[in-house]
Amino acid sequence: MGDRTTVELNVKKADYDRDETLQRLIEENDGELCWKNIHEGRPGIYEEVMSWVFEDVNYAELRCSTPTLEEYLLENNIEYDKSWAAGGDYPEGNEVGRLIDGQYLTDESYHRDYQESKIEVLSSILNKIEEGMDLNSIRVHINQEIDEVKKFKDLGLLDDNKDRKQS
Repeated sequence: MGDRTTVELNVKKADYDRDETLQRLIEENDGELCWKNIHEGRPGIYEEVMSWVFEDVNYAELRCSTPTLEEYLLENNIEYDKSWAAGGDYPEGNEVGRLIDGQYLTDESYHRDYQESKIEVLSSILNKIEEGMDLNSIRVHINQEIDEVKKFKDLGLLDDNKDRKQS
């Protein structure tokens, strides 16, 4: 398997059409256009999205251009979804960039990490109960964890049918 993988990148068609630098960077990274589709982004928002596949990408990082494709997306507040298959030293995962209420947010997640974090949260709650923490403090702790999960949902990373949503 090695350290190379296949990466899929989704960008709004409107962003791609108006940005010649973005077009150049995708071409320099040897992106192969897979499809154009109408995609539901955040609830109730439907936009035309373009998707590219990049083969043999080292550590799932699109670095065959200057600036890197990821840097350009971040610096220019371009919303995107990026997903990759597992490589030799890392699990499959995804990354998103979203403009929410005027703030650009990114999140990267690994499928294995999310499963492990659920176990850690539940273990933490059990430990607090065993340590004799009062019920109100445990509620506060659980509500903090719920707020973290809500952030993932707002970014479109969680789905009712599976733990991590694929791009």
